[in-house]
Amino acid sequence: MTSDERDQAWRILDIVLSITLTTSLAVVGWLIIEHQALDRRVNTIESNRFTVADGLELWKEIGSIKSEIATLPREVPPKWFVDRVEKLERKIDANAQRNEKLMETLNTIMQQIKNK
Repeated sequence: MTSDERDQAWRILDIVLSITLTTSLAVVGWLIIEHQALDRRVNTIESNRFTVADGLELWKEIGSIKSEIATLPREVPPKWFVDRVEKLERKIDANAQRNEKLMETLNTIMQQIKNK
């Protein structure tokens, strides 16, 4: 093995070791950050005041909401809602026709004022 080959082998070894060291440092840094995040999560969970009784109360509330939802009508939409919407639509149509008549009257008055 010549000295050039030996120097080249040392350079390659140096590059491989540098990449390995850099990667190892990055992994260690990432693990430290993850460990700190885990500690924060554990502290948050431990300091939470949510008790078993609170969980049971929440479960009962969810059950009552489910039973209320089960009693809702299954027809989509309910008849009373359809009737109400149709009534509102009729009122809107009547108001639109009345507005058209008022605009015609207003235009007639404006024309009379301009002609004078």
